Amino acid sequence: MTPAIPIFRPSELSLDIDRTRREDVRGGVSTGYTNLDSYVTVRPGAPIFIAGSPYAGKSTFTKQILVNLSRLHGWRHCVYLGEEGSVADLTIDLVEMYTGRPARLHCNDGSDNPNAMSESEFISAMSWVDDHFWIVDPDAADVDAFTIDMFFEWVRQCEVQNGVKFDTTVVDPWNDLVMDLDGKGGREDLFLADALKTVRDSSRSNQRVDIIVTHIAAPHLKHVSDRGRRYAAPAEPYEWAGGQTWYRRAFTMILVYRPPSPDSIRMGKVAMETREGETWVMIQKVKPRGVGKVGTCRLWFDSDRQQYTDEPPSE
Repeated sequence: MTPAIPIFRPSELSLDIDRTRREDVRGGVSTGYTNLDSYVTVRPGAPIFIAGSPYAGKSTFTKQILVNLSRLHGWRHCVYLGEEGSVADLTIDLVEMYTGRPARLHCNDGSDNPNAMSESEFISAMSWVDDHFWIVDPDAADVDAFTIDMFFEWVRQCEVQNGVKFDTTVVDPWNDLVMDLDGKGGREDLFLADALKTVRDSSRSNQRVDIIVTHIAAPHLKHVSDRGRRYAAPAEPYEWAGGQTWYRRAFTMILVYRPPSPDSIRMGKVAMETREGETWVMIQKVKPRGVGKVGTCRLWFDSDRQQYTDEPPSE
C-alpha cells in the first residue's frame, strides 16, 4: 500500500486548528523567579539548552530551576549531572538547595557545623528530594560508551519500571557523552546537528523538557576590572563549544554569566557596579514563540543558603 502523502490543506484540520485557537497557551510555567519569568518560561515539549564558562554557576542554576519546578508544580526529574560528585553528593546538594540550610554535619575544615539541620529536618527534606529526583550514574552500568540515545533509553526504562512520568531530564555536561563520528566524515558539527535533533524530538514526543548543559568556547580574558580581575565578555550564542550548530539547532538558549563581583566593570562603553554573587541569565534564543523573549535578567547567588535570589544581598 502506498503511504499517504503527509501534506494537508488547513481546512482538512479545521477542528484541530479551532481547538488550538481556543485552548492552547503558548507560554510555559514559572521558573520560580519573577525576574527570570519576564524573559523565559518552561514549556513541556520544548527543550532548553544552557551554557556557561567553568565556575559560572550553570550547573547550580540548573539544579535551582529543577527544585523550583518541583516546589511550584510538582515536577519530577531524571538527571545526569556528572560534575556534581557522587549520587550522595548531588542528593545532599539538592536537600540544601530545597531547604536553604546546610545538611552536612561537618564544615569543609572538618570541624562540627553548628548550623547543620537536625536529623528530622534532613529526613523530611530527603523524602521530598526522593519524591522528585532520579539520578543517573553511568558508572553503575556495564557500557562502553555513554550516548544521548542510551540516556533517553535509560529514562524510558526507568519510567516503565517505576510507573513514573518525568517532566524533565538533564544531561550535564554535554561533553561527557561519546560522539560517534562514524558516518559523519569525522565532522563534529554533523554529529551535533543530529544529536540536537534527537533531543528536540525527545522533548516533543514525550511532552517533556529535556535540558542540555554545555560549555562555551575558550573565553578571552581581555578585560580588567577596577580591582584588577581579568574577565571575558559574555559569550555570543555562536561561541558555544561546537560552534554555530547550537544557534541553528537549539531551541531556547540560556547563557549563565558571572561577572567579577563585587567590583566595578565595563561592558563596552557602559560602566557598572556588581554585587556579591551577581549572575546574569542571558536568554539568547527563544523557541517556540510565546515561551519568552531575548534579554538579560540578574539573579544573585547566596552561598550561605545555596540558593539564587531575585534580590541582591543587603549591604
